[in-house]
Amino acid sequence: MLESIEKLLFPKFCEGCNKFGQLICNDCANKIQINTQQSCLMCGHPNPGGMTHKICSFSYSPQQTYSLFRYEGLIKKIIRKGKYKGVFTLYKEAINLFTKKSNNLSIFENSVFVPIPISKNRLKKRGYNQVDKICEYLTQTVANTQKLDLLIRTKNTLPQYSLSREDRLINMQGAIGMKNINITNQNIVIVDDILTTGATLREACKTLKGTNYKSLSCLTLSVDTAY
Repeated sequence: MLESIEKLLFPKFCEGCNKFGQLICNDCANKIQINTQQSCLMCGHPNPGGMTHKICSFSYSPQQTYSLFRYEGLIKKIIRKGKYKGVFTLYKEAINLFTKKSNNLSIFENSVFVPIPISKNRLKKRGYNQVDKICEYLTQTVANTQKLDLLIRTKNTLPQYSLSREDRLINMQGAIGMKNINITNQNIVIVDDILTTGATLREACKTLKGTNYKSLSCLTLSVDTAY
């Protein structure tokens, strides 16, 4: 009864075709392809499972970087709507869709999801960090996981989308710090919404250098098609 009333008061329409009933209808869901080409975070070249190449490894490099979807089509619309309009339920729909198409999220079981922080200026303007919501939905989906607000922004940076690849690297230097939290022997997974050049994730990994974590990986909801 309550579910029927909720459907009447808050009807759902597909983000892809505006069909009534679901946020992502079956027809549109079938058109969405999961990302099958994972890449090394340090060099950007393909490597199975997103493992970091041995030749690319530094003391702070993650073992693995995994992106669920390509940043295109309906997935791009979903991410932008969550990021700029706060429609977070679309993130949950995207993650649920991925689990229906693949069981690869199981590799992150028994882990701690750490959201990439946003600058104080953007947090004040939006009122939320969209990556927090992604982490919350991941903990609801992946067994034996939790979210930990471990990282902080130490300075306000320019929006990455407005910069060249080289300027993005400079923009993020020294922009991320860490709270005084013990993560010894923890499986840490740094989470972001989009992997574009990898500058933000690499800076976050550098910040955790020497903290005695058990393992370090990165996970993004999507990866830019130009990556």
